[in-house]
Amino acid sequence: MTLEIFDRLSLGQYFRYGYIPDPRSIYSKIRKVMPGCLLDISVRGDNDCRDLSIDEFSSKYSKTYWSLKAIRNQSLQNPFETHEQAVSEIHKLLKDTIANQSIADVDLGVYLSGGIDSTLVAAVLQSQNKIPVKSFTVGFTNPMFNEAGFARNLASHIGTRHHEIAVSDSDLLELIERLPKVYDEPLANASQIPTILLSKYARQHVKVCLSGDGGDELFAGYNRYLWGAKIACFNQRYSRLTKRSLSETLSLLRKFSAKFESFVAFMGFKPVQNIEVKLAKLITSLNITKESELYDFLLSIWNFKNPAGTCNHQFLIPYEDFTHEGFIDAAMLSDQLHYLPGDNLAKVDRASMAYSLEVRLPLLSHELLTQAWRVPLEMRLKGGQSKSILREILYRYVPRSLVERPKMGFSVPLGEWLRGPLREWMNDLLNAREFRESGLLNVKLIDKAWEEHISKRLDNSAKLWCIFVFLQWQKAADNL
Repeated sequence: MTLEIFDRLSLGQYFRYGYIPDPRSIYSKIRKVMPGCLLDISVRGDNDCRDLSIDEFSSKYSKTYWSLKAIRNQSLQNPFETHEQAVSEIHKLLKDTIANQSIADVDLGVYLSGGIDSTLVAAVLQSQNKIPVKSFTVGFTNPMFNEAGFARNLASHIGTRHHEIAVSDSDLLELIERLPKVYDEPLANASQIPTILLSKYARQHVKVCLSGDGGDELFAGYNRYLWGAKIACFNQRYSRLTKRSLSETLSLLRKFSAKFESFVAFMGFKPVQNIEVKLAKLITSLNITKESELYDFLLSIWNFKNPAGTCNHQFLIPYEDFTHEGFIDAAMLSDQLHYLPGDNLAKVDRASMAYSLEVRLPLLSHELLTQAWRVPLEMRLKGGQSKSILREILYRYVPRSLVERPKMGFSVPLGEWLRGPLREWMNDLLNAREFRESGLLNVKLIDKAWEEHISKRLDNSAKLWCIFVFLQWQKAADNL
């Protein structure tokens, strides 16, 4: 595949965020239709568009039929007055939405990971059915990434007919070769692997599944919202000298992060995933005073140096809402506009459709999204707890003891894989003549990240996964 077909700006965005935000694509002459938009082209053929550039074409013929920002601004003008009112209205609408989305002339099931969102969807769906609904989850042999036991207990309480597929690292690794066939452009969200497996397994039993995607973005569920707001507040309140002193203390702790992790394990506590990487990001965050730049940094993978060689300011996601909104509200809006459609939903959609499985998302119905923005931030985070509205609804179906635990996510042990079963595969990709001589990427920068990871000096798994996915995708595209 010739290098000219790649969009350099898109490539830079991919390595920064792990996906390519709308409307760009990996290809220089292809754009995506933005969410809530359509292309309006006259069938009479009197509009000759052959002389237009791709950007001119998009600007001229793209029409907006639904605007998230407009809906959000309208909802903010009519907030819920009490927490109880918000819980009641959201609960009623959720039940109506799930009832509508469960209408199907084929077998229907539900994803049940054991988290707040999927459990809520499964519980409401089961409450509306007299016979057990089929629920599906993936269990991992690695205990740090395994929520199957929680899902199993919740399924038993809710009353679903639970299906669990237990997989080892080798089972998941077999799916990696399929990634270029599933995703038509590079996507480096590691949870795509178990998502593909779950889709494949569920399709053996049903043709439609409901999923809990969207709860984090609509109801402030991500840890980065809370941590980002705290860091932003700290950076504004304290002097440069205070921040420097704290950075020095954290840098010292970072040097002993491996010993700290061993101590945590010895004491019987749950290990902190990638503590060294998190400390490094926290240290850098203390020197970022602009909120939009802070949030972009928290989202970024390859941040200050990019393998694509593009300048950072050229491919940053627009963050104009950080200029007049609170940090968390602005971060949620940004995620709903960019991260949710470009990463999370693309991941689920491509994985499910690869096996002809339809996935429906009740938490992302237009009506529910509209009502979610009517919930003031203090209600979303009542008592300092994320997704308090969804939790209150869920407690009507499931005891708190079954759902209150630290957020695990839906991921895989990339760091271990890259030093183990993926090491030879990655070496082959990095040593290929096409990669080293193409001039497309900064080879020295990538080699350094690879050597740091293999020697265990740094955990560069997220950065290297971006490289792995792209090189594998490029190789597959070249063979077409």
